[in-house]
Amino acid sequence: PDTFRLFKKFLPNYKLERKRLRLRFDQQFFKEMRLAKKWDLNSITPFEVERINKVQPNQKIINEAINNLKKLFPELRNIEIIESWAGLIDVTPDAVPVICPIESIPGFFLATGFSGHGFGIGPAAGELASEMVMGSAVKDDLRGFKLERFY
Repeated sequence: PDTFRLFKKFLPNYKLERKRLRLRFDQQFFKEMRLAKKWDLNSITPFEVERINKVQPNQKIINEAINNLKKLFPELRNIEIIESWAGLIDVTPDAVPVICPIESIPGFFLATGFSGHGFGIGPAAGELASEMVMGSAVKDDLRGFKLERFY
């Protein structure tokens, strides 16, 4: 649901990625529609209710990928998939992470939205986040990562 709600902010990336995106109205979509978007800091949050996202692999996409792989590499024609896994990627509209303190909650720091680049930029982002928490990050280093850039 947030994809549709925030579509205008994601539009530049959508134009680049539209062939790879598969939007759907499934059970998960309607479950997320019912989730609270705001809550009192003393309340139980949706993240405490559901600790693990049980995302099922999309068999159609897996079959498409394996068929493309076999076409590209005929020597792999006899391979089979033994196990598959699915997960979620936290994505920001500009595909740049959010690494900043949240001013409205003193002492709360955010490092999220790595848009699938977490493995590559994780070490540098972790260092920047730790400097931010310790108060030694240069303010200019954090400017491009502020959450407020979306508002």
